[in-house]
Amino acid sequence: MTLTQLEYIVAVAETRSFFRAADRCHVTQPTLSQQIKKLEDLLNVVIFDRARKPVEVTPAGLAVVAQARRVLAEAEAMKRLVDKGEAAMLTGDVNLAIIPTLAPFLLPRLVRELRYSHPRLKLHIEELQTEVIVERLLSGALDVGIAATPLGESGLDEVPVFYEPIYLYFAADHPVGKRKSIHAHELNRDEVHVLADGHCFRDQALKLCRGEDRKKRSSDKADKSLDFAGGSLHTLKEMVDTVGGYTLLPWFACHEYLSARDQTRVRPFNSPEPTREISVVSRAHDLKARPIVAVVEALKRSIPKELAELQSKKKSVLSIF
Repeated sequence: MTLTQLEYIVAVAETRSFFRAADRCHVTQPTLSQQIKKLEDLLNVVIFDRARKPVEVTPAGLAVVAQARRVLAEAEAMKRLVDKGEAAMLTGDVNLAIIPTLAPFLLPRLVRELRYSHPRLKLHIEELQTEVIVERLLSGALDVGIAATPLGESGLDEVPVFYEPIYLYFAADHPVGKRKSIHAHELNRDEVHVLADGHCFRDQALKLCRGEDRKKRSSDKADKSLDFAGGSLHTLKEMVDTVGGYTLLPWFACHEYLSARDQTRVRPFNSPEPTREISVVSRAHDLKARPIVAVVEALKRSIPKELAELQSKKKSVLSIF
């Protein structure tokens, strides 16, 4: 039994003619008659009294025709439902960039979420520093960026999605390991391994350390034999393990990169907790575009439950300027 056969018997019932029904269904009369006969044989019932002119539906056929109408109506409703879903499904290309200190941890989650919710969306993703993201957004080369904010850039809009706490990671023999939490003003900037210029997390780290004892810093600097700027959080961690001192690591790096043993060398800062604001950034007035809204929603769903639970804690958002 097919929908086509059901369409044929409804057409004959309504036109009361095999010839007119065939014309309405855009098939030849023999084809229509043959398909209706197959259906009658399948159901073991005569649907039409062909001896009558015009053709009449038999008493047994009345129930079949009525059910055929219901089945065809449901099939049409299903088609409209699918068509509506197809129209709502996002398609096209989205050029997206994300900062390097977030990409290894957040990007796989985000891509998985977008592929699930919007499988027809074609993603072009780059890992770029904030300055380059801003430049390419303004030039139109990018549609959306994921970066630490606020940027304070005219011509760009920002939607904060979550707040990521920042922690201290220290060498195994460092004295700060004896403490349960750290005051930012106690840090010696000369002991802090930071990222190279261009990374927004470098600026945030240096801002957090600016309250250290400047006299001590000046006296230490004369004996400082290492001037290092890392290219990744992984490198900073390895430098601390090998050379000593400490570095700053965001929540994702601490929870999804460090081993359980390394996590014993992580300390939180005293309240208000230093935190970086992570936002979806786009050109002004583009934030309501459906692909960008889709990225915002997917990003929200990508946040681990443990991090989401920290969003209400008292925090101090570090700007990058």
